[in-house]
Amino acid sequence: PELVRVESIGTTAFGRDIMMLTLGNPDSPNRIWVDGGIHGREYMGAQVILSQVEFILQNEKAGRFRGWEVSALLENCGVYIVPMLNPDGVMLSQQGVFSVPEAFREELAAMNGGSQNFSRWKANGRGVDLGCNFDARWEVIEGKPAPGPMGYKGTAPFSEAESRAVRDYLADRPMGITLSYHGAGAEVYWWYYQKGERLVRDECLARELSRITGYDLVSEERSRESNGGLKDWYLSTYGNPGFTIEMRSPEPCPIPIQAFLEVYEENKRVILWAMAWIAK
Repeated sequence: PELVRVESIGTTAFGRDIMMLTLGNPDSPNRIWVDGGIHGREYMGAQVILSQVEFILQNEKAGRFRGWEVSALLENCGVYIVPMLNPDGVMLSQQGVFSVPEAFREELAAMNGGSQNFSRWKANGRGVDLGCNFDARWEVIEGKPAPGPMGYKGTAPFSEAESRAVRDYLADRPMGITLSYHGAGAEVYWWYYQKGERLVRDECLARELSRITGYDLVSEERSRESNGGLKDWYLSTYGNPGFTIEMRSPEPCPIPIQAFLEVYEENKRVILWAMAWIAK
């Protein structure tokens, strides 16, 4: 408990808390941001992130990583973790329309094309895709014209409670690196209009992350097609490196629970890697 604290950084449209776990030293200037579950059907990210936290704490006393004692990394770093940024969307994907207040069920069913199968739902409870609701070339996103399961960017950047909670929390807490867990694709997005030394730095880090996970790096050309994400916004606004990690899946999302152990092993040391980089 001396290494972990839990708090809410806001609430969703349906009143669910957006929970944050802080790992390590909250007074350290060396800060790392980790998020998952920004898309409803991509809830495996929350499990992978929390299992990484468990792994770090289990090895706190005697573990070492890249020459660092894990205890020293925890003393030198504060890791700010939102395992499930979109609990309303996750609950819709897992439990369907009965996971929301009765007054909203008919509207959500209509957004879902009348189907009661919400397993592929990506958006939040208002039908806004949080993956394109951040202020990063938001204006060029075409997407869907109305709220629905995926692809609707909202009425404006940060129109949603979830994206505003992130923006407001980070406003006076600069992060040295951000990690955003998505699924699926077994690839890493890292490029977003960096230049010069920042480009060299971020590509070097991306190649390290690719080696650790075994995931491919997304090309600059494909990255230009992706805008409005949390990583895109933070990287372009604050200038520090950010990565979107698309977990591996044998089939379309949601990633089946049978794949968890493989996905976890691929990502087991990602947070430790970020801690070691920022500590030095």
